[in-house]
Amino acid sequence: MLKIDNYHSLSIEEKQKQKEYINEIFGDISFIKNHQWSRPDFVFAFKQEDDLFSFFNLVIREAIFDDKITRIAGVTNAVTPKHYRGKGYASQLLIQARPVIFTQLKVEHALLLCNDDLTNFYEQLGWYKVDCTVQFKQGDSIEHYQSNTLLLSPNDPISPKHINLNGLPW
Repeated sequence: MLKIDNYHSLSIEEKQKQKEYINEIFGDISFIKNHQWSRPDFVFAFKQEDDLFSFFNLVIREAIFDDKITRIAGVTNAVTPKHYRGKGYASQLLIQARPVIFTQLKVEHALLLCNDDLTNFYEQLGWYKVDCTVQFKQGDSIEHYQSNTLLLSPNDPISPKHINLNGLPW
């Protein structure tokens, strides 16, 4: 049931379906509407034929944690359509994706920019909040993320003081 696709290989219909679900959940959030976002590299999904139970997108990038170049997986657009919520699909998807992210994609950490109401959900899955500045590009300028930044690490948690996403946010 876990399916991993290169985002660029998705059909127009698959991308449109994702976009509809994403807009349903995140479309009214002004921060999201007012910023430019990275295009995903991968899609992790629980699906069977055309039935999409839960999905998230992943951006692979070299960011800078303090002064160290760090290969990270940026988790974005984690969505479970309304009619499938409460069944554990998102939790299982994130749990099953973890070894793929760290072993196959060979990233050092996964990073999630998260609003307050979802932080507890991710913390129950092993993510942890970091108290640091996070900068990202918007056009020719640099902005700072002002909400929760969560990391998932394959080993011990880390505590960077500054993270430069080295590009657009996800």
